[in-house]
Amino acid sequence: MAGDTIRSYTTKIDTGLTRIYWNMAEDGIRFPSYRAPRKDADTPSGASVLPGEYKFVVKYGKHKDSTMIKVSHDPRSEVTLQELRAKQAVIRAYGEDVERATTAMDRLNEALKTIKLVDSQMGNAQDTIKKMVVKEGKMMADSIKALQRLYAFPPDTKGIQRDPLALSSVVRGAGRYIRGSKAEPGQNAMYTVSYAKKEIDRVVGTINDFFDTKWMEYRKMVEENQSPIFKDYDRIE
Repeated sequence: MAGDTIRSYTTKIDTGLTRIYWNMAEDGIRFPSYRAPRKDADTPSGASVLPGEYKFVVKYGKHKDSTMIKVSHDPRSEVTLQELRAKQAVIRAYGEDVERATTAMDRLNEALKTIKLVDSQMGNAQDTIKKMVVKEGKMMADSIKALQRLYAFPPDTKGIQRDPLALSSVVRGAGRYIRGSKAEPGQNAMYTVSYAKKEIDRVVGTINDFFDTKWMEYRKMVEENQSPIFKDYDRIE
């Protein structure tokens, strides 16, 4: 009732009676992945909301309705509301760091698509220029894949592969420690969070440096050698 939208999601409905559920969680965060989310994908479900009054709004086409929901604190729990707020603050602060890591991974995925697009548009270029651009693109793709490997093994890796030092493992591990805490995360949990933040800073910094240097050089080279789309036509006499 503070006025913030804490959760937005869609659900498929069928004919007849339809039940729509809210798991009493707020919007979560999307973790780094080799796969891009669908354009119509919902935000992942996040941590449980704090006890309080919430307004549930339902929209279907031009129709809209709402109802009030009261989320109560478990009377059996010894955890205070203040401790729950402290835990929520840690989760949200850590979520901002995870989003930075996810944005950096998304940028790498997008860069790979850009390289493919560049190669596909070199059909009318001179052979020497085309070979040069394709060669540079392959080198860029190799560099990007090496940066992606800082997160996790590629999705086409055979067998079960786990790397506890990879960023995705570190990030998810710290998240599990936070969510597993009944109240404000303790010293051990906060150590994993601190370590995860340092690893995020390191990896994101490396990716930023790549786009500031090597990627900019590649972009400049492509733009200077990009073949024109339109031809000049002389009048036919």
